[in-house]
Amino acid sequence: MGLILSIVLVLSGCSLSPSNADLEQALVGNDPLVGKIYSIRNVRRVNGYEQSQGYVIEYTAEIYILESPTEYFGHLAKSDSTGVGAFAAFGLATAGLAKWGALTAAAIAAGKKGDVLPFSGTVTMIKSERGWILQPD
Repeated sequence: MGLILSIVLVLSGCSLSPSNADLEQALVGNDPLVGKIYSIRNVRRVNGYEQSQGYVIEYTAEIYILESPTEYFGHLAKSDSTGVGAFAAFGLATAGLAKWGALTAAAIAAGKKGDVLPFSGTVTMIKSERGWILQPD
């Protein structure tokens, strides 16, 4: 009985496919703009299937603009007399937005507070020691 319970507990911790929380974390990652410039919401799995390189998920989501990027970086530039902080933040922003593709990144960059940008895409995730993660490029 104890052996069966142990096996059930171990197996319940191992999901066969990424959860919606895994997908949302993969989309957000360590993006320094999340929570400052935009947030990701209403992430929905449209389709999911296993392939040799990992688990492929087709999804839809919304990017919600929390702050105009122009105003955000303008504020950074005013609060940093050297301009180095704003320049570094702009570099992080450029890298962060690049993952959304040129059109979506441009829409985010031109966005105004309160704008909602529907977005869809496909990601491939793999099982790792830390759970489900994006397949490295």
